Amino acid sequence: MSTDPNSDLQPSLDPEGDAGVLPEFAGSADSGVVESVGEHNPMAGDAGSLVQAELGKLYDLYGDLVALLDAGEVDEVGERWFGVVRETLEFEAALGRVVLPEVGGAADALPDQARPAALLGRLQAYDELNSDRSPDVLRGVATETVEALQAQERGLLPAVGALADDVRDRLGEDLRQVMG
Repeated sequence: MSTDPNSDLQPSLDPEGDAGVLPEFAGSADSGVVESVGEHNPMAGDAGSLVQAELGKLYDLYGDLVALLDAGEVDEVGERWFGVVRETLEFEAALGRVVLPEVGGAADALPDQARPAALLGRLQAYDELNSDRSPDVLRGVATETVEALQAQERGLLPAVGALADDVRDRLGEDLRQVMG
């Protein structure tokens, strides 16, 4: 299909037809994310390795923010803060949608403040429209968030690791799709 009104391509609802999609791209949506990273990259693995990689990335991002606060670089923190919060919100939403239904008991055992829904609620208060960005508040939010993520790591990763290989692989694919 084309957006060009003068194009000869006609849309087709026939599932066997190509609907105007170039052959080299047809059917590649699911494999594209995995093929875009190296074979041994954790982002191409199962749910356990993907969750571990995302947590590692978030730990690094919050660690950088605290280091910048310690160095008095409040403006730099302000420039990065919302991106880090968005990364965390995206991960927590995907975790809640994809992983928690498969490991319900482990999720129920998390401390209340470490549950993805609680973390989502707390961080949404620090979006671009409603945010107290004083250094003490940001340091406190960063520390509390890392503590909640560490509790999730301790509580959820062993449960994910106990799932069957095919379930972990499917969840890894689902997480990649949900997180984009």
